[in-house]
Amino acid sequence: MALFFTPKAESDLVSIWEFIAVDSVSVADGYIKKIQAVCSLLESKPGMGVSRNALPEGVRLMPFEKYNIYYAAESAGVTTIRIRHSAQDPASLRFSE
Repeated sequence: MALFFTPKAESDLVSIWEFIAVDSVSVADGYIKKIQAVCSLLESKPGMGVSRNALPEGVRLMPFEKYNIYYAAESAGVTTIRIRHSAQDPASLRFSE
């Protein structure tokens, strides 16, 4: 399988990095690497996450620390759709491009 990130997911990663980097660039770098490692794990085990009624069909959720990774598994690979703070209501997120 392959691993893809939507432009929104890439933007989410940048925002997370910027927020953490205010205090420490090295911690921000490390945290983004941890998120990317979870996404890579989903590539090999796409059924790990859970589906929720509040999510669009085919979108799954993988919690990671204070964030939720929203992704979809398809025959071509796993696409990370969004990476958002867990306090955000998934019904308020825009999952389409």
